[in-house]
Amino acid sequence: MHNRATFELEEVAVEGLRSLIHRFPLGHARTRGDDSNLIAVDAALVVYAPYQARLLLSSDPFLQCDDVAERIEMPPELLRTRLHYALLNAERIVILGHRNFVSVASTVPTPPRLCDIPPSALPVANHKEGSILVVHTDEEMWSVVRPRLADSFPQEEFTEFDEHDVFEGRWKIALHIGAATRTEPGARLVDAWAGGVPVVQFLQPGQEQAQTDSYSPTSVSPPKTGLQAHSISELLLLLEDLIGDEFMTRALAQSASRQDIGRGKWQDVLDELL
Repeated sequence: MHNRATFELEEVAVEGLRSLIHRFPLGHARTRGDDSNLIAVDAALVVYAPYQARLLLSSDPFLQCDDVAERIEMPPELLRTRLHYALLNAERIVILGHRNFVSVASTVPTPPRLCDIPPSALPVANHKEGSILVVHTDEEMWSVVRPRLADSFPQEEFTEFDEHDVFEGRWKIALHIGAATRTEPGARLVDAWAGGVPVVQFLQPGQEQAQTDSYSPTSVSPPKTGLQAHSISELLLLLEDLIGDEFMTRALAQSASRQDIGRGKWQDVLDELL
């Protein structure tokens, strides 16, 4: 059991951040109080992080360097150097999402702690409205399935996953083509389950045990967490039944939402950070 922790959120304007970073020293001169930590979430704030800070990274800070350097009017090389110092001197680094883990792990002496990004609930649509979200990792497999779906369900809109606007739409079904190995919020099975969106998955032989660095499951457990097809004809039949039966759709979503999704909860992140 952790002691009670107090978190304060402070919005920092670009002008104020620019001034702080330009005058902020490097190395051990960057000290912090014994009872506080700056939890940094992007490249600019990681650069500002005091010595022995605890860092929570939700994206690769190095990928943001050029953009941040331009916004705060600092040479990219200097910002990148300060970023390295901050990571090397951090007391603890917690990273959300394994894609970010790879780039940061190679720059620090002690491996960062890895957590899944906690579930982000997909917006669910009314049974007779909304689109069918398609998440796939195999372009060739999808190119075979796509025309069959268009021919069989001309009245339905099949929308390929786009991490930039997936939470702006509303989804009646989440269709996963292949193993669910993508780790972006909205592309995972846990996101559909959290939002009450029923899942249909099309798996070919050998894809059931797909490996991923994420703790999130890569396949459904029929019928508790979704429906599963192993041929295109079976997939079309499952979709036809699901689209035409509102009770079945609702029951499937409710069953999935009651399942324990395991790791990747905010409490796990807090446990690693404190």
